[in-house]
Amino acid sequence: MSHLAIYEANGIGFAYQLGSQKVNALTDVGLTISRGEFACLLGPSGSGKTTLLNLLGLIEPLQAGDIRFDGKSLKESNETEKNSIRRFSIGFVFQSFQLFPVLSAEENVEYFLTRQGVRPGERKEKVREALTSVGLWEHRSKRPLEMSGGQRQRVAIARAVAKSPLVIIADEPTASLDQTTGRGVMELFRSLNRDKGITILASSHDPMVHEFAQRRIQLKDGRLC
Repeated sequence: MSHLAIYEANGIGFAYQLGSQKVNALTDVGLTISRGEFACLLGPSGSGKTTLLNLLGLIEPLQAGDIRFDGKSLKESNETEKNSIRRFSIGFVFQSFQLFPVLSAEENVEYFLTRQGVRPGERKEKVREALTSVGLWEHRSKRPLEMSGGQRQRVAIARAVAKSPLVIIADEPTASLDQTTGRGVMELFRSLNRDKGITILASSHDPMVHEFAQRRIQLKDGRLC
């Protein structure tokens, strides 16, 4: 494996059981993502983009093949090791934001650091830095329903950034946003990639999103094209 690879996937297969029917979502997928890369998965709905991101993010269990994360085989890792990778090394950004509506922006970001066991003083500093990096420190007391869609997505990005991840996985990050707001979110991802060296792995139908990626990875019917 290349010492520059953050991900190396080989022979990945995944199927869902729908009643009595087995549906293949991915078939013999292999790819390498380099450290510091900004890559985007392309493909229509049902092509396997989200399934692949879920496997790379350790949300779904491996069924076939293996993924190496930063040199470590996930197939050979135990649950404690995989939980550690998921909690400390990977940040997630979803199209639905997944923020707690009763918590402020500051509290939403801090909540996950609390779960990581980060000490209070360090936690406050990480929250401040993360919200400042996405331009929302002045709005830290607002709750999600008091914010625009773009601001909510920025809180979600701040939550991902606060843990100082090696990778941010973003599944359709602009799907709930208008074109102008979506472009602003993608510019933020680009600056995080450029300035902090965070590997960005996104998926999207949107051609505008594709413009920001250094590499485009096409999926069709669960296979790489």
